Amino acid sequence: MVPDLNRVAGVVCYIRLALVFVLTFIIPLYPSIEDDVFLKRPFTVKDSIETSYIVDPARFTGRGLRGQQPLGFPIYSPDDKAFLLVTQRGLLSDNALEGTIWLFDRETVRDYVLGKSRSVPVPRKLASVMATSNTPVIDDVRWIDGSKRIAFLGKDRSPYQQLFLADVDTGQLMVLTKGNSYVTAYDIRGDAIAYTALTQQRRPARFDRDFIEVNNMSIYQLLYRNPVASADLEEGTVQQLENSLHIVRGGKEIPMEFKMEGSPLRLFVPTLSLSPDAKSLITVAPIQEIPKGWDQYVPRLEMLRVKPGPYKNEYGIEGDQIPARYAIVNLETGSASSLVDAPAGRDLGYISVPTGAFWLEDNRHVVLTNTYRPFSASTDATPSLHRTEGPAVTVVDVPTREIGPDIELRPLEPPLFSSGPQKRITGIIWSETTHEVTIQYSGPDPGDDWVSAADTYALRSGKWLKTEEGGAHRSAKAEGPIVLTVRQDLNHPPMLWGRAHGKSSDSVIWDPNPQLPVIKMGKTALYSWKDENGKNWAGVLALPPDYDTKRRYPLVIQTHGFDASKFFSDGEYTTGSGGLALVAKNIIILQMEESVPHFSSSQIGSPEEAPENLAGFESAVNNLADSGLVDRTRVGVIGFSRTCFHVLYALARRPNLFAAASVTDGVNFSYVEYLLAHGMDEYLNESEIINGGPPFGNNLTKWTRNAPNFGLDKIKTPLLISALHQGNLLSQWETYSGLRRLSKPVEMLFWWKENTPHILVQPAQRYASQQSAVDWFDFWLNGREDTDPTKAEQYARWRELRKLQEQNAQHPQQANPPSVH
Repeated sequence: MVPDLNRVAGVVCYIRLALVFVLTFIIPLYPSIEDDVFLKRPFTVKDSIETSYIVDPARFTGRGLRGQQPLGFPIYSPDDKAFLLVTQRGLLSDNALEGTIWLFDRETVRDYVLGKSRSVPVPRKLASVMATSNTPVIDDVRWIDGSKRIAFLGKDRSPYQQLFLADVDTGQLMVLTKGNSYVTAYDIRGDAIAYTALTQQRRPARFDRDFIEVNNMSIYQLLYRNPVASADLEEGTVQQLENSLHIVRGGKEIPMEFKMEGSPLRLFVPTLSLSPDAKSLITVAPIQEIPKGWDQYVPRLEMLRVKPGPYKNEYGIEGDQIPARYAIVNLETGSASSLVDAPAGRDLGYISVPTGAFWLEDNRHVVLTNTYRPFSASTDATPSLHRTEGPAVTVVDVPTREIGPDIELRPLEPPLFSSGPQKRITGIIWSETTHEVTIQYSGPDPGDDWVSAADTYALRSGKWLKTEEGGAHRSAKAEGPIVLTVRQDLNHPPMLWGRAHGKSSDSVIWDPNPQLPVIKMGKTALYSWKDENGKNWAGVLALPPDYDTKRRYPLVIQTHGFDASKFFSDGEYTTGSGGLALVAKNIIILQMEESVPHFSSSQIGSPEEAPENLAGFESAVNNLADSGLVDRTRVGVIGFSRTCFHVLYALARRPNLFAAASVTDGVNFSYVEYLLAHGMDEYLNESEIINGGPPFGNNLTKWTRNAPNFGLDKIKTPLLISALHQGNLLSQWETYSGLRRLSKPVEMLFWWKENTPHILVQPAQRYASQQSAVDWFDFWLNGREDTDPTKAEQYARWRELRKLQEQNAQHPQQANPPSVH
């Protein structure tokens, strides 16, 4: 085959440009080694776990966990004399998360920023709680009683989340709810408290019988039939569980049965807002009968489009997918009714847009966020695009249910399956005194790495008027002569910064991680390149702290995207990634974006997905090797979740590309996993799109060409497989069993306690997963073993795998299953 000389010349030219880019922009980011750097110790997985993050504990915030939890911000007291910051970190020795509320004096901070005082502001630890948990241990922090007390949800040495009050003067903590209840939401007005708690978990009704009809149930529903222990609840599970509503007045709970249209009131992912007179409550309640016309509301994902008719929730585990709408509860009678005849945005895919209600003082009008608008009587047959294309902020007259003016929410969410920082809504704030809504955004800007902005709308005479000043962003609030911000970047975790107006530079006011300066850490920067097809790729490149331009280093590619706005510690996600702990082993890390061709709200999956990601892997290795940074014979790759499919495909198609690999808790879109997906139509359809139809008859030939596990005989790379639950153990068993049968070097780890979320949070689980990755790649790429005696058995197994790999290299014809006669 004659090569395309134009393409070859183009690739060579681009490699030269990439080398110039590295020498001009990347290498200068890594200054010469300071004299004291050799006195510093290397960064470890423990350091990553125990780094403190200033986190967002705000009401109505759609967020996940560490790695997804939004950046924090100052929470200002009503009297303007103080503000709060909330931090969370892991404690490996206790296998616990520690959450802390810090109290700052505003005058002290102001004087320091303005240079009136040289005393560095030191916050007071107002409250601190600690628990083994898969969810944040501090949530929904608010000032109450003017500026005298703080209310928050928290876990303190208990698996149950409770409602706490902290006295600002004394720091005394008081628990307001029962110790055996798991509180999920609350609101307080005077001496009235409304809160929700998870109802007691129970098996689905059909599992009370000895024999059941499987029908369209999936094997995973059959396996996971027992309730999850409270200590193991994670965000996704909490969203699927039903909640009960409770009302407390004057310190005593009021016994009351709440009903919605004659049936018991059922709440999922509740949001609560008491009226000023505490006689009414607004929440978001599920709807069992989907009204005619609701299918015209455009969801973010086509699979979430609702269909008119009865909603069937056969197994009682789909609470977060039940269509819901805003409802109002009469707290004197216990009756609830619909407030808006339209779905809430969160149930049609807009889960990150804050969902909540803000009452006006008249006890009559309320501002609602993240809701679609109902059709008017004259447009039922042909609803306007304005009302169906997405949710908004709107005003409702409660007695009449009349919908007032609204504010379009744009951008609602970042593009589907996008990598890197994306512009999105981060908060919606209501000012009771000025009747203003501030909608906060953050995202990339052509002239800056990361910017935050806010639009403010004032409610005047029944209309929303956009203010010229744009309102104050909660993480960059103007305090007279100074501005405070909480910032992080690729090389620094979140810190509090201050700047005097008229000045061009900021100064650090508070760093919650004073331990990091004594640790030797690598430097990271954005990196971009092109593959041979001309596709642009980007990622985060991390070099060792004592990087030597004359040396070629091992490389580990970590997959599943990156966030250029966040401190790079482990990876885009905590599960299975070594991050800076691998960099400390003199291994270069490339945290690269993920290619998802032709993904849309109506179709997930494409035959081009795996080949495009393989092209990304190859071009990254080639560019970094041709630039003189890495040794192309010592390259590893880490797959997690969906990118396990990309990694397995690459191992089978390019057997010599990687010297080591790992996959954790992911999919492979192969034959056995397909057969296990009965009852999961979305996954079945996706597998058929990727592989060319159902794997039967003539289509099976297409599967043998496309599905990774039909190419296990081609794999040479040592592979570490980690399964976090029994469902994933089943789906990855084909890969593991096949490689074992073929006498390939493969190791499989299984978290048999069954208490791990997809994104690991508990320090002990994070450590086990991430340290396994560090040890695995250090062993295969550097030839090193940890001297820890507790790991002797691990390295004994791996040395046997290395012998097996060497034997296969010497006698490749023997790396096949024995013949059956």
